[in-house]
Amino acid sequence: MNPKLLLFMTWLFYLAERRTSDPLWLFCMGYSFVLAICAYFYQKEDRSVTAKKKD
Repeated sequence: MNPKLLLFMTWLFYLAERRTSDPLWLFCMGYSFVLAICAYFYQKEDRSVTAKKKD
């Protein structure tokens, strides 16, 4: 997944959680934030592997 999209979803879940104080939105926010971090590092690792293959 795209880390920017996941961060955008995290922000939307944050706004929903602040408005409703529902723990479901808090869980969704945390889950999408963790996925965004994982996607960022996976994308970063994938780029370095691709760069090494070209050399």
